[in-house]
Amino acid sequence: MSSGSESETAAEVNNEEADSIDIQAAACLENFRERRDPQLLDAAIILLKTSLAIRSLDDLARSNTLYRIADALTDRYEISEERADLDAAILYHQGALNLRPVGHPSRILSLANYASLLLTSYKHTGNSNHLNAAIGLHRETLNLCPQGNSSRWLALNNLGLAVKNRFQALGDREDLEEACAFHREALELTPSGHPSRHIALNSLANALQTRYDHFGDRADLDAAISCHLENLDLRAVGNRFRPRTLTNLGIVLQVLYERSGNTADLAAGIAYLRDALSLTSDGPSARALILTELANGLDLCFQQLGEQVDQDESLVRYEDALRLRPVGNSERPKTLSNMARVLLLRFQSRHTRTDLDRGIAYLREAINYSPVGYPFHSSNLHILANGYMLRFELLKNREDIDEAVSLFQSVIDGPPVTQLSFELALQDFAAALRSRHEIYSDEADLEAAVSHLTTSYVMATGRSPYHASFATHLAMALKQRIVGSSSGLSEAEMDRNYAKQAPQSQNLPDALKVIELFKEAALSDNAPVIQRLRAANRWVKAAAPLEHLSMGDAYTTALQLLSTYVMVTQAITSQHDRLSSDPVLKGVAVLTTDAAAYAIDHNDGKKTLEVLEQGRLIIMNKLIKFGTPVDDLRDVDENLANDFTRLSTKMASAAQSVGPNNGLSDVLAGDDKIAKYASTSAQWNTAVDRIRQVPGFSNFLEPTPSTILRNAAADGPIIIVNISNHHSDAIIMPQDPTAQMLIIPLPRATPETIEFLALILRQIVRDQPRDITVKIANVLRDLWELVARNVAVALERDFKLPRLSRVWWCLTSVAWGLPFHAAGPYKPGEKGFADRYVSSYTPTITSLLRIRENHNGRGPATSPPHILVVGMSKTPGEADLPFVSQEVAEVKKAGRSVTVLEGEKATRENVLERLHDHCWAHFACHGHHDEEHAFDSHFSLTGGKLSLLDIIRSGLPNAELAFLSACHSAAGDPRTPDEAMHLAAGMLFAGFGGVVGTLWAMADDDGPIVAQEFYKYMFRNGEQTDYRDAAQALAAATTALRRRKVPLERWINFVHYGA
Repeated sequence: MSSGSESETAAEVNNEEADSIDIQAAACLENFRERRDPQLLDAAIILLKTSLAIRSLDDLARSNTLYRIADALTDRYEISEERADLDAAILYHQGALNLRPVGHPSRILSLANYASLLLTSYKHTGNSNHLNAAIGLHRETLNLCPQGNSSRWLALNNLGLAVKNRFQALGDREDLEEACAFHREALELTPSGHPSRHIALNSLANALQTRYDHFGDRADLDAAISCHLENLDLRAVGNRFRPRTLTNLGIVLQVLYERSGNTADLAAGIAYLRDALSLTSDGPSARALILTELANGLDLCFQQLGEQVDQDESLVRYEDALRLRPVGNSERPKTLSNMARVLLLRFQSRHTRTDLDRGIAYLREAINYSPVGYPFHSSNLHILANGYMLRFELLKNREDIDEAVSLFQSVIDGPPVTQLSFELALQDFAAALRSRHEIYSDEADLEAAVSHLTTSYVMATGRSPYHASFATHLAMALKQRIVGSSSGLSEAEMDRNYAKQAPQSQNLPDALKVIELFKEAALSDNAPVIQRLRAANRWVKAAAPLEHLSMGDAYTTALQLLSTYVMVTQAITSQHDRLSSDPVLKGVAVLTTDAAAYAIDHNDGKKTLEVLEQGRLIIMNKLIKFGTPVDDLRDVDENLANDFTRLSTKMASAAQSVGPNNGLSDVLAGDDKIAKYASTSAQWNTAVDRIRQVPGFSNFLEPTPSTILRNAAADGPIIIVNISNHHSDAIIMPQDPTAQMLIIPLPRATPETIEFLALILRQIVRDQPRDITVKIANVLRDLWELVARNVAVALERDFKLPRLSRVWWCLTSVAWGLPFHAAGPYKPGEKGFADRYVSSYTPTITSLLRIRENHNGRGPATSPPHILVVGMSKTPGEADLPFVSQEVAEVKKAGRSVTVLEGEKATRENVLERLHDHCWAHFACHGHHDEEHAFDSHFSLTGGKLSLLDIIRSGLPNAELAFLSACHSAAGDPRTPDEAMHLAAGMLFAGFGGVVGTLWAMADDDGPIVAQEFYKYMFRNGEQTDYRDAAQALAAATTALRRRKVPLERWINFVHYGA
């Protein structure tokens, strides 16, 4: 036998052995794809490489082995994300393709997979050569798959993916339109029932979402969501690809939220992402993607609702993703930039320097890993520029603002970016130029800022969900152009300068444009509620100096948005924290009183009352809405009434269950807790809309009209003290609802003057100086001269109100908490307000109406009231109260049905339980007002505390009267004066009709005297008692203290709230 024949025989033997090895490798691969065991995959790759090594170069099966190695390496790359596996797979696919010339039956398969790997390589390296090569290979594949070819759908799908990536790199719209067309045809070729329809659905959805992201057509977004929802049905629970569809749905619903502003969309998106995270078995890349998108969603939650815990979790999720994207991973720079963005945002709200420094450091690292030409290079420069701006605001270092401007210029002048990215870059570039203008006073910077903002505003008109943001920034730049240099000025100071200069003729065009832009932003349905509320507030301030005709609409819009904001934010504790800290929301009280002053100027008494009610007590009114009785509706539509009650119970429970450190994602149990709350909220709103369609219920839960509000004065005049920046007034509502209200101008009672008096009073009662009585008398004289004397004269002269008649004070804004009931001249022989009338207080007119409605028809009792007495003479960790025992004895002596909880029996649980079967309650214990977290204000009991939130939750429909003989039980929060955040108001909301409380610390030895005189009056007619006598009873008790010559500060401390 010749040597050639021997060689041929050896080659045949080797090839046969290689075929056998290929069969073993195929078995390993099959087992791997069932069990996902990486060791099986490694074994298959070793076997295939062994097969290739012994297979002859001319063996026709060699291309198959090359292809199988490439395929297995691709599988391993998806698990390990080792770059070496990807590079090797590309080489093996290239080798296989070289052995499969035109006409080869497997050339189509090699073309498609080789091109797909090149596209993957491009995504990780930014190598445009790989992208262009992939597109060329996919086009060849499509040409080899004419109509009727079963693989045509796949060729279309792959080519669409590649062309879409080129659009994302270069921004050529023709590429994106072509990609969408390819994917639509691919979907048409995979009808219902086709085993690969899920792939075509996913690809089309992603292409449509990309087109929406850049061109804003809502139809594209809706179609993308429909595709993903159909795909979710195709990938049932247990399907390996279900987590990927959940991820895609989560992403697209977050995009929808940014367009709609509907919290339910955001909530559902986050819930899908949480499900995806819990279900995925994919490798680090897929898991990192889910973590990143979940972090994005939580960041959006924070931006909408301000819950710090959402922002903190967002950062944790980004950090988790970063650990899965080590140095060298192509997605690491993007993750670093996202982490930096959240850190910079957190710095803006918490001012922690380490957040700023870490953010800038992360961005520097991101830029080092993303050179020019890298897909996210421009966005990283953008975020880094923002970081320098923040550091400039902190340190006022000119080099920082110059660096920010330089970086923004690089973004604008650099490689093409998407239209939206360009618009956002222009917006932030303008902000940097405005900041630099404040330092250098170079008008060219300000003009360039206005030009950039005008460009972004015009480009986004009618298309972008960021249009409201662009309008707001342009308005702020125009304000700056009117004011000139605003270096070192707060926004409030800038507003004052604007008010002086806007009416000047040369500034009118810009001033009118400012009003138009803020109005447009406030009315933008696509913007987040908080952003719209801020714009509405600015609209008011911009319109006021010109007395613009839109001012009334501006006030109405702002108050409506305030109500909407409260309803979409479920945590009442967090709402209060944000109202007390957000600069714009802190101004809501002033907005409300200014709106009332505006209505007074226009002789609109009806509007005056309505706006004062709409913008005050907004947090508690939310809970009141959830507790609205629907007995009349039940007679008409029982099912609808039941639905409303059920949904309201859920909403109220969620609102009251969240503490100050919990966020949106902690409202309800379960991974989909956000979605559950948002879904319940949407259902509740739908139920309200349905109720309003029922004849006779068109005004259901609408703001109370003035014709109803006027009825609140049936038992005595109500004195509303409205303190406004425009002008302050006392508004007296007479008992006759048809009589005209009296408006008493208070020209000297400016917000600054009243706020100063409130501050002085708080300092006096806190510091307890030796001359405390003299100092408090001075404050009371000022209140008399500024407000109360004019009111007293009007009551006597205009209303002919008999001496010691009852009146109600309803205080607004900074007037809240001041003792107007005790205002007086404090001169020998002259009478003060307390000598003339018996005062009560009410948080709002509506709350007084609510009390009367809830207690309607009760009248005087014919049997003795059941009184619960809570006494704590000794409390661990607090000073003893030795007179509590005497005080408890006085209450027991007065009443016939008295239950006493003292010492160990006076626990939080026992007190809450017994409040339900007692209509009167008397607390003699320590009380504490928490200035940081108002809902934690509490009574100190055995083993713990009874908090304001506990009281609000309790729900006591049979309660009538509460006497809170405890320190600070009626002390409000000066940061949110119109929210009535104190224990006495909490008792009203829980159901009590009248409450006696204290404005500051009380003297322990006054307790027995006040209790004795108070209950003597209440039981003066024996068992026939009426809780509505409490104000007169308190007047009798404080008169007894005055007869005993107790210091002034001790008897004026006691106040009555309610009916």
